[in-house]
Amino acid sequence: MWLKDHPLRRELATEIHARPHGLLLAPARVSHIAMISDEGGAETDHAHLAALCESLSADPPPPGTTHYTGDVGPFRLKWERHTEFTTYTFFSEAPFTDPFDEPVIEQVPRQWLESVPGHALAAVHVGLEARDADERSADDLARLFNDNPFAGSRMMGGQTLTWTDFRIHGDGFGRVLIRDIGLNPRQAGRLVQRLLELETYRMMAMLAFPEARKARPKVAAAERELGEVVARLAE
Repeated sequence: MWLKDHPLRRELATEIHARPHGLLLAPARVSHIAMISDEGGAETDHAHLAALCESLSADPPPPGTTHYTGDVGPFRLKWERHTEFTTYTFFSEAPFTDPFDEPVIEQVPRQWLESVPGHALAAVHVGLEARDADERSADDLARLFNDNPFAGSRMMGGQTLTWTDFRIHGDGFGRVLIRDIGLNPRQAGRLVQRLLELETYRMMAMLAFPEARKARPKVAAAERELGEVVARLAE
């Protein structure tokens, strides 16, 4: 090629393919956690992930990697190291009756979970129901969300129904229920990834809320003072 490439061109161009959404076949359940950690904690996070892989007789990711997907024991694991946080997503493709009873994360060694570096900012269970499953009544949906008010929406061009109550339940996790109407495995994987990313980045964005609320009285006082200055200038 006669153009002179920027040193980062190819690295940046391939970044969009670095974290593919993968395939997901209904029925399936997913548990997702996002941990806030220091920017310098990449090696610690990687070592903790490698310890889980080794404990379940799976090959650990190569040193220096920032994302990993693989079958680890009874579930599939997707791990991503971001600048501000690290995510762990556990997948199990198997029939279920209650989408939030005995979630996938209960299959992860408890001792390993209790020592995950950082602090949990987002944690979500997702249930993906097959299209041939019995339709749930409004009362059944309310029970799944502990009788909290919940919201539902058709998504992916009407190929799925999705419900959530936007609450943190007793186990520390939020809940999302998806009913497959006409999804293929690639669409299902993409939808679940988008919903998990929305929840993670929603919580990341909310980190500034306490500071904004704390600053509100000062901003209000500054606005009043500015109004007085403008009024004097007009006179």
